[in-house]
Amino acid sequence: MLAAAAGFLLFERNLLVEGRLGPGLRLLGWGVWTMLVLGVVWLAAAPLRGLPPYAFLGGVLGVAVVAGTTLAIQHLGVLAALTVIVASQLLTAALIDQFGWFGQMQITMTPTRTAGLLLVLLGVVLMMRET
Repeated sequence: MLAAAAGFLLFERNLLVEGRLGPGLRLLGWGVWTMLVLGVVWLAAAPLRGLPPYAFLGGVLGVAVVAGTTLAIQHLGVLAALTVIVASQLLTAALIDQFGWFGQMQITMTPTRTAGLLLVLLGVVLMMRET
């Protein structure tokens, strides 16, 4: 099925390059391609149907992190942007540990862990002062 979709896409691309493909046929081609890809995804996703909804947040959050990183680097520079990202991940991990979210074992914040997290956040503040 995927090979047929790829073949159709190449056929459409050849017509597009030659200038013989009108907008209606182009829309039809992309519609067929989209339906085939969605069909393959639906079949491949059968084992994933029993997972809790939060299991799929990784993909959504991954897109947000990539887009956010791209924008942040443009405005803050690489070092400051990556420092903010790492600090955000550590803060999120601390919250997940503290409250036991997503079925994780609950780990209480100790004064030592809190001090370490505060030092990381202080590093972010110092990094941001330079930009």
